[in-house]
Amino acid sequence: MSMPTRLTYVRSMQSSFFTRLNAGTQFRAIEGVIMFFQSKGLGAPGTWVSYVDAGIVEGIQNGGAIALGMGTGTGGNPGSEKWADFLRRMGKGELGDRDVSARDRRIDGILTE
Repeated sequence: MSMPTRLTYVRSMQSSFFTRLNAGTQFRAIEGVIMFFQSKGLGAPGTWVSYVDAGIVEGIQNGGAIALGMGTGTGGNPGSEKWADFLRRMGKGELGDRDVSARDRRIDGILTE
């Protein structure tokens, strides 16, 4: 996939599927990385950057499918089960809302531990 297509895909997964798991905004950092690559002309199909980014997106995709009960396959991607666990926990409300918790931990614009 091209970077613009990949960005559209990540956004689609978030809005169409991950909102059911209370995780509709969890992948903004991934969006940012893709937008950076795109702005610098990096990540053309077949490049190292594209392969690495594709592995990340695939892990999120497979983990989402597992968490939503849409499949069990990891595609051999070791990140898939980790993303599935994260998304399941988000769906159960075990993890705080990223936007709220990050905002609550800011002091003078600096994110604190």
